Amino acid sequence: MQSEKIEPQIGFKEPQIDIKEMGAAVREVTSSMTDVVRSEVQLAKAELKDSAGKLAGRAMQVGIFGAIAALGVLPFMAFLVVGLGKILEENYWLSSLIVAVVFLIVGGGLAARAYMKLKDVDYAIPETRGSLGEEKEVVRQKVHQISDATNRRRSA
Repeated sequence: MQSEKIEPQIGFKEPQIDIKEMGAAVREVTSSMTDVVRSEVQLAKAELKDSAGKLAGRAMQVGIFGAIAALGVLPFMAFLVVGLGKILEENYWLSSLIVAVVFLIVGGGLAARAYMKLKDVDYAIPETRGSLGEEKEVVRQKVHQISDATNRRRSA
């Protein structure tokens, strides 16, 4: 028996890449991304419209209620100044000062509270942000699938 000498093969096999399948995969990813962008723009528009509507409604309420309150505040302030002036032995200047300071403190506190409430509202379209994250993951998975398929073909 003669022993046959087996020579190792040097080199590698040239990968066979099907251009048609790669083109179809790229078209699918491009189409998916286009759909994602369109749907996200529509969602963002809807959320912005909703947020703007809420903000406009609240601003209108503040304006109307502020105007109504302003109509009643001036006569009430006059009543307080005159009444306190009588108690302070006709010192109307002192009663005016006391009433003004009290109104400034109360009004400033209420304005600060209203500002904090307005600041706490999330106008940053959270549904669009969440949806974009989901769509990003779908596109990432598709790209990963295409990459895996390409690598399998190269190794085959």
